Amino acid sequence: MIATWILLVVDFFAGSNFGSSVSNLSTQIIKMYAHDKHVTTFDPDTSYITSLLSVSVLIGSMVGSMSVTYLMERFGRKKVTIAASILGAVLNMLTMIPVHWIYLFAMRVLVGIPSAALTTTIPAWLSELATNQQRGIVTVSFQLFICFGIILSSLMLLVIGKNEAIWWVSFLTTTVFCVISAVCCAFLPDSDSKSEDLDSEPKKKQAELPWSTLFVDKRFRKVIINAFILGVAQQATGINSVIIYATQTFQKAFSDDPNDYYSPIYGSLLISCVNFASTCVALPLIERLGRRWLWFGGFAIVIVGQALLILCYATSNSTALLITASVVLLFGFEIGPGPCFFVLCGETFPECVRAKCSGLAFTMNWVVNIIVVMIFPFFKGKEWAAYTVYLCMVVIPVIVLWFTVPETKGKSLKEIEQVMIGQAAEVMGETENLM
Repeated sequence: MIATWILLVVDFFAGSNFGSSVSNLSTQIIKMYAHDKHVTTFDPDTSYITSLLSVSVLIGSMVGSMSVTYLMERFGRKKVTIAASILGAVLNMLTMIPVHWIYLFAMRVLVGIPSAALTTTIPAWLSELATNQQRGIVTVSFQLFICFGIILSSLMLLVIGKNEAIWWVSFLTTTVFCVISAVCCAFLPDSDSKSEDLDSEPKKKQAELPWSTLFVDKRFRKVIINAFILGVAQQATGINSVIIYATQTFQKAFSDDPNDYYSPIYGSLLISCVNFASTCVALPLIERLGRRWLWFGGFAIVIVGQALLILCYATSNSTALLITASVVLLFGFEIGPGPCFFVLCGETFPECVRAKCSGLAFTMNWVVNIIVVMIFPFFKGKEWAAYTVYLCMVVIPVIVLWFTVPETKGKSLKEIEQVMIGQAAEVMGETENLM
């Protein structure tokens, strides 16, 4: 058995890496980049430029999630994770070179590829290495450390202050996380020779079934539905429109001066801290209340938060209501769909299709993420309409998942596999026949 603290160390650097990757290009950093004397002049307030730069890392992440399935099957979890970390470090260093907003866009797309590969691989890998007792805390902690990475990005804005020339420091922290992630993962065993239950004798890992079997075999119906919809439901909450555009949303929240530098940073830091604190609440509850309770209970709170944001933007635009609504949405997300997405991806996908289903789930997650983040700037002045769209997008997937997501608390991966598709041994036999 691998010590819990070792798994959590890997969790920390990989999760923080991803959290900082998606949040280190805020609207504040975009403006600083635009003012750099080495950058070809552009207007950072142009909606389509802000939108493209904000979703750039998400586009790359979608590509990374689509390609990681093949890489995991071919090279294993460990090699993919280490390679992704090293590539991420190199690309983040290249991002620190001031050239043009199109260059920044291209580099951010490339950064997203190894970032998503890391995020897709780590939950599945650590779920296979962890015992039944470790699995819940390890996978929820991944979301906690993502939140820590987001906090760090906000703190970097305070470190940079008004010294716009050092905007590149925002990407330096992500580079460091990438390097340390590669080193930490080198000391973990790959999961290829691990059994479904680490308390039993090791056995050879099952080969992955082909896509045709996954889509045609009726036993995988709930599995494929979950693979398509888990990520859709999580990102349809609109969570990243709150996080990524926090510095823009809270521009006037903490100061009457619309040009105050620190007001949007305080807003971003508030959002990041609520994120982190809410996930801390989920840590002790994941094994006490179970996955289903947190998953669907969290969505109920998220929907309340979305409704309050719609009310806020459609009526008073009250600062107090804006902060309250944002906190409610974030709290609901971070105790439910935020961490539980990684838990369910690591637990509910059978071994014989885990790499494929994880890749599919994260790809769908990124597709919806891109849509959510990209459309938000175009609703400037009509933000209530954006959150109305998000509300409609989240309700239907949640209803469907009510019938397909099982309770996995206290069960081994083999027991969960039996719940999802029937006897694991039968699938193993079919896999061998297909090889």
